[in-house]
Amino acid sequence: NGRDACRPGASATGRGPVVPAVDEDSFHIKADGGRLYIAGGKRGVLYGVYELLETYGGAGWFSSWRTVVPELDRFAVPADLDDAQSPAFAMRATSWRDVRAHTPANAAFAARLRLNGDSNIPRGEAGEKYGGVSYFFGGGLGACHTFNLLLPPQKHFKDHPEWYSEVDGKRTAVRSQLCLTNPDVLRMVTSNVLERIRKDPGATFYGVSQNDWLGYCTCTNCAAVDAEEESHAGTMVRFVNAVAEAVEKEFPGKFIETLAYRYTRKPPKIAKLRHNAIPCLCTIECEFNKPFGASTNAANVSFERDIEGWAAQTSNLYLWDYTTNFRNYLHVLPNVYTLGPNLRFFRDNGVKYMFEQGCGQGLHADFAELKAWLIAKFEWNPDQPVEPLLDRFFEGYYGAAAPFARQYFEEAQALGRADGISHWGIYDPAESPKVPDDFLVRATNLWAKAAEAVKGDPILSYNVRMGAASPLYTIASRSSANIRAWVTRDPGRFDWEGARRILMELKDCQRAAGNVRWVENPNRQMARNRAWNRFLAMEEGPRPADSAIVAAEELADALTAERGGFVDDKTAIGGRAVLLSPTHCGWTLNLQTRSIAYDPGVKYRLRIHVKVAKKPDGRGEAFRAGVYDDARRKGCGSISVRSEKIADGWQWYDVITWTPEPGQYFWLGPGRFKDVAESPAHDGIYVDALEISRSDQKKGKEKK
Repeated sequence: NGRDACRPGASATGRGPVVPAVDEDSFHIKADGGRLYIAGGKRGVLYGVYELLETYGGAGWFSSWRTVVPELDRFAVPADLDDAQSPAFAMRATSWRDVRAHTPANAAFAARLRLNGDSNIPRGEAGEKYGGVSYFFGGGLGACHTFNLLLPPQKHFKDHPEWYSEVDGKRTAVRSQLCLTNPDVLRMVTSNVLERIRKDPGATFYGVSQNDWLGYCTCTNCAAVDAEEESHAGTMVRFVNAVAEAVEKEFPGKFIETLAYRYTRKPPKIAKLRHNAIPCLCTIECEFNKPFGASTNAANVSFERDIEGWAAQTSNLYLWDYTTNFRNYLHVLPNVYTLGPNLRFFRDNGVKYMFEQGCGQGLHADFAELKAWLIAKFEWNPDQPVEPLLDRFFEGYYGAAAPFARQYFEEAQALGRADGISHWGIYDPAESPKVPDDFLVRATNLWAKAAEAVKGDPILSYNVRMGAASPLYTIASRSSANIRAWVTRDPGRFDWEGARRILMELKDCQRAAGNVRWVENPNRQMARNRAWNRFLAMEEGPRPADSAIVAAEELADALTAERGGFVDDKTAIGGRAVLLSPTHCGWTLNLQTRSIAYDPGVKYRLRIHVKVAKKPDGRGEAFRAGVYDDARRKGCGSISVRSEKIADGWQWYDVITWTPEPGQYFWLGPGRFKDVAESPAHDGIYVDALEISRSDQKKGKEKK
């Protein structure tokens, strides 16, 4: 029909469809008078072509390496075809690796799925062939955590500590935020934002948002505003509004985006967002095995209340949702049946810009390809029934292996609906009893049958092999391959050879894929790789032992995300230590009894090697440690150590003497504190070793 027929609103004969020019993504396919018209906006014509090929031609794009195009004798559409479609969300984005704009193949695949965010379609000439990108962040100010970028504490704190958070009466640059009622902070940040826009004026959004921790300011002025607003979003919204007002004077049409995240998630009582200020609401605290509207979980109920509050303030609501297990990417997260209902919920509550975070660092997380594909389908139209989509994907992606892969999938999703299961979050450990061992046995058998069904087909065999990596990873995480401390006189009862076989299969999958990430945190990724490589390198099985040291490198694998880090420390055993942040008081290290090879019925002594960065005149609980029985929901014993009783430097602390049992874990966390964003007792807790020994053995030799 020529170029004019593809122009929004154009019709070559006057009888074709008309699509409003302002709508970039909508399209209209119409059969009229022996002609077939596809009209649409900026990207709409392209999406219309994809719809025609997929729905009426049977083509399927299931991953960047798996395309199905059937051989047809004729390509036909109904004579009365009249199909007009518009997307549910203006911006549709996800960070799953295979649809991120890393390569032309990834960008092409993302476009065919009608994703249009800058994480999926590249900016500039490379993205123009897919209609370009209309919604993207500029000036180096991304969607989240820009405070330290806009006003770096390493540059300014020495001369201007008043620009940063006051916590417990003291200004701090350690995991701090900005003092949002300080006029100089507003002046500096506004100037920085304007300068960045001048250098990159073509973007849609520019982020002005809190750092990825607590540490909010509790000075007199900030505390008064937040109290008046009944939310810490009070100071944030007032500050962002002021920046947005200054930006609009020079750059009308540009949006300042900020986070409604954790401590700022609740909307303020009084302050209202300007029309060019956008909140990005985040679901990080929620449970993901049940959809919004059906879940009675307290975090989900409060989130539903908060989204209603933000939607009442703005027609430009941005939402950041989470769709993978960040603690263990390959571990089961049974959330597939919540994807459609949740996206319907978001649409119905006024969300305009939608971002679904997945595993962006590597391929083949738990049903990664399926989740990316379904998310794209539901971001376009969340009212679609899920069953036909699942049938289509499993048939196209797994071929003859589809029945076995589908059975595994259904059993995995059913885990989230089991009686007594609540709050399946995005940091559930691989050791969690929510995924029973007998399920993992069935899973490996099903994937073995799937592999046999597609034997000889390299692409389908690869897809099956990578799907099987998920239960294999969980098994390895629970097996002798993941044991941190060998304190048994009978190592033969552990399946050492079986663990080696599973690890070799996982490593082989990692090599075949070229890019598989076990976890989000790079320190935990390195710790897990080191532990598994060391296990594979053993020529003989583990030998009997009465005591063992778990070093910092291995403890890093037991860290809860965002509550600690892995640091160099020349005074530590081995030169490395785990640092527990002073900005929270939750349990940070969680070492499962599954990670200890112990003799049943024998008592063991557990102690830790700790250094406390005490504050001058700091008082209060510095840290806590103990053992918790998750199966019985009770503690087995614990210690609480106060700052004023701690000597300088590294010290050994006895935690507990007890009889280990399955389902227990050692925990360690900073001391409890209230009404402040940072511990009043310390600036950090350092741990470089945990020792476990039979209680009838002498204590380990002190190490200098």
